[in-house]
Amino acid sequence: MSRCLAWVLLVASTVSCWDGNEIASPERKSGAGAADSAVIDWGIIRIATGESCDPSNPIISCDLELVCTPAAVEFGDNVACSIGPEAEVTQWRFLWDGGSLSGPTSGNSWSGPVVVSGTVMVEFLVNGAPGSETAAVNVDRRSSWTWASQVNGAQASPGEIDQCFSPSDLGLASGQSCTGGQYAKALFTPVDVPPVGGSQPYGMQQVSGDGPNGSLWYIVSPTATMQLRSQVRVEFRPDGPAFAMVGDSIIVTACLNSLGAGARSTHTVNTSCLNTSGFADFMSFAWDHEADHVSAGIPAAQQADGDVHLLWEPLARASQSDLQFAARSAFLAAHSHISDAMESTHTGGTTEFEFWRFLSGAWTWAITVVGH
Repeated sequence: MSRCLAWVLLVASTVSCWDGNEIASPERKSGAGAADSAVIDWGIIRIATGESCDPSNPIISCDLELVCTPAAVEFGDNVACSIGPEAEVTQWRFLWDGGSLSGPTSGNSWSGPVVVSGTVMVEFLVNGAPGSETAAVNVDRRSSWTWASQVNGAQASPGEIDQCFSPSDLGLASGQSCTGGQYAKALFTPVDVPPVGGSQPYGMQQVSGDGPNGSLWYIVSPTATMQLRSQVRVEFRPDGPAFAMVGDSIIVTACLNSLGAGARSTHTVNTSCLNTSGFADFMSFAWDHEADHVSAGIPAAQQADGDVHLLWEPLARASQSDLQFAARSAFLAAHSHISDAMESTHTGGTTEFEFWRFLSGAWTWAITVVGH
């Protein structure tokens, strides 16, 4: 039912709705005494507030209401929207943050399963006059959609993520699946998603029927993850490459006396040939520095802006390709959020460490400068 409003123009005043009473329109009488006074005659108009509108009566204006029930819908459940019979519906629409979906062009109801929150709009005519109404549709989100308990980090094993180091990196914190090049600091598995590259770590399903969300595509079964690794350049690790013992006679002699002839790694030269305190300090600093990046990345990934699964959950688009673009946009936004958090551990400044290094084809006592 819709509330009816009425108005009658009376010289310079208006008459509003009056429950259950009779209101008359004024009519000036002619005849004796007409010049001195106005005799008002009232033609009767019955206004019953709350009664159905009468489209044939141009005096009565109908305040139509679009109603969608239930107000809060479980994901995938049906919503039913309707408007009063006085409306001659010309178009139903569903509007959401991913676009607009056109529905039927007739009928006073529209229903079907929904997977995304938005606004139902109906356009109509009443007595030839156009109008429109809207109603919100709120879909309860899928609560299990988070990767918070899955993301993790650890110190890399020997050789792990070595392919992701640039020539200037002394240490690195990156994703377990990084591949070097443009994905040298890729934090996620997979390192990228369609439509640009990588594998698709989710499924896509389509809403059935022709209701408010009919034919929309949405994401199911996400498998993307983040496993961070901290690593120190292979040159400095025990598994690092060995170099011929040529160069400064101090370290060459020390290695010959301690270990005999043969090529030695930077780690061996600074821990077995000579016990170099600067090298021990450098290694401790390098591992701690990269571990700090990892420690900052994990909680950032557990926040709403960094949780890829959570960001994917409400996405719905009119086509599979549009859904892929939206999913990648959320994927990259989460990556930036986490990367920024990891980089925020840099405090500025530098520290110098002195130890033996093989540079320009010879062993030499060198100063290695490391940024904080």
